[in-house]
Amino acid sequence: MFSYFKLKEAVEDVKDSFSFGGGSEKLTSTAKLLGKTAANIGFLAIEGGIEVIKRLPEVTGDVARKNLETSSNSLSEEKKEQMRDLVRKGDDARVQRIAREEAQREKEKSK
Repeated sequence: MFSYFKLKEAVEDVKDSFSFGGGSEKLTSTAKLLGKTAANIGFLAIEGGIEVIKRLPEVTGDVARKNLETSSNSLSEEKKEQMRDLVRKGDDARVQRIAREEAQREKEKSK
């Protein structure tokens, strides 16, 4: 999804600047390495967050299903119906995700 920074190049710049460069070159190369590292961590967090958000309806449906199984006696009919609706939506989201993933795998195979 994201294009990550190549940290190997930044590490080499830091090594070179500490071996042959002056104070400002050392500071600049170190700052670049830290910035690229922070950006890569941010990209990874965003990608993970996107995946969590994509699966949120599924997880919500799973939680609702568990609540129906364990606490249905204490829930009103209105709450039970809301939970059933969440379960249906979660199941639908799971089916759609799996279909998309299978289509993507087929597409990659045909390349």
